[in-house]
Amino acid sequence: MDLLIKSLNKNKIIKETNGSGLIENLCCDTRKEECLNRTCNLCFNKVVEYEEFRNDVPIKYFEWAAKTEKYSVNGIEKASKKTSKRELQGLPLHLITKLEKSLPRYFKHCLNIVQQYKSINELKKSLTPREVLIHMDFSENYITKFHEEVQARHFGGSPELITLHSSVSYFLDADTGTYKINSMCTISDYNKHDAQAIWAHIIPIIERLKDFTTDIDTIHFLTDSPSSQYRNRKIFFIISQLQQQFPNLNNVTWNYLESGHGKGAPDGIGAVIKRTADACVRFGQDVGTLEDFWNVIKAKMKNIEIHIITKKDIEDRKIPQNVNIFKGTMSVHQVLWSSNNLRMTFRKLSCFFCQNGIECSHGYHLGYMDVPQTIIELEEELLNDFLETNTTPEIINEITNSPEILNSTSQATHASLNCENQEGQSQNVIEANAKSTTTKVVKILSDVRLHWSNTPFYINTPSSSRTPPFKNFYALPLTKKQKIKTKTSIEMRIETDGTKNKENEDDDDFKIF
Repeated sequence: MDLLIKSLNKNKIIKETNGSGLIENLCCDTRKEECLNRTCNLCFNKVVEYEEFRNDVPIKYFEWAAKTEKYSVNGIEKASKKTSKRELQGLPLHLITKLEKSLPRYFKHCLNIVQQYKSINELKKSLTPREVLIHMDFSENYITKFHEEVQARHFGGSPELITLHSSVSYFLDADTGTYKINSMCTISDYNKHDAQAIWAHIIPIIERLKDFTTDIDTIHFLTDSPSSQYRNRKIFFIISQLQQQFPNLNNVTWNYLESGHGKGAPDGIGAVIKRTADACVRFGQDVGTLEDFWNVIKAKMKNIEIHIITKKDIEDRKIPQNVNIFKGTMSVHQVLWSSNNLRMTFRKLSCFFCQNGIECSHGYHLGYMDVPQTIIELEEELLNDFLETNTTPEIINEITNSPEILNSTSQATHASLNCENQEGQSQNVIEANAKSTTTKVVKILSDVRLHWSNTPFYINTPSSSRTPPFKNFYALPLTKKQKIKTKTSIEMRIETDGTKNKENEDDDDFKIF
């Protein structure tokens, strides 16, 4: 919008130099909702004033545009979107028409900015001892540095990055009646910024607030609105799951600032932390790992709490892939959840007067969505579906008629018959193994206690590819002592039994183990 206005101003078609100046000329109060909605009785009929111009001479203007570029990696074609500033030409009347079509959307954008800031400021002033406002945002990843670096390190690719998720919590001290602020930054060397990572980053924030007060039952989250991070269906799922870990939680609201206007206190925390780390590097200290970074910030900054998030912490937060989608997600600026309602409420602007489950009386209502199932409920549903489609008789029938079981059973029986002429001790071992392989141990489904945390169970039946037990035995030549011991043992057996079995000449020199 500003690029288009600057081009028209440069060619002396309008007097305004930017979008803010244009809004000031069209509205009697740029912070009044009626003026930005074009419903004010004083300024609703104001229009943009244009100077005289020649429409036969094209003029230059710029605009930001996303372009899809294709590239090849190891013979595989891939595509990526790149946003660039491009130069265009057009007749003055074409630019004016384009400006007029963009004005309603620009007015709505300005209204969202003003209204969101206004609602958040009112919330800060009216917080109760049971409420907390958490303003958070991702900072740009910190690049690890050393005081002295070789050229390969300085210009090399893929340096180690550290993710910074900074937050500022506002709450009311019930004892003193004063507002308190807690600043925290969670850091990680696992550089994911998706919903799964956000879930892991907000848990330490809530747990730390429990140390200040245990009466909190309402949390108001405030973030910017990128769809890849905060404003998506997976975040809506996380909102409904927080009570599983924090049972005292009764109400949650997630509020989004207007796109491009989400800067605030968390960004200042991230900037101070990175600047402090860079200053330590300049004074001779190395910040090359996550541990180095944590030690530096912990020693230099006392007013900001640092907490490390591991890769396991992020991967343990499982989010189902089939989470319901709310139609109109890009227009959502507030999501409400409450423990006593089975629906979540979505609004186009934040309102803290109208509760969850009812339409906003201020006209901000967008729609409802059923509360997603909890992880435990999803596991129970999957178990019920499994039991319905996999009945016990079918499983037993499949096991007993398996050709692999029949083949392995016949092989084990054949092995026991071929080993009848072996020495008594080895023969007993082989027959015992063959007997154990012919016994099918079948667990029916009703005898097994299923739970998704259990390890998989299997039917204890032999496979056709299994090596017969007697192949695991091998012969070694007897030593002189072993021959004497064997001869003595045979003589003792003759005295007790009175009989002696005939043995081959090879048996005098070899013993079966």
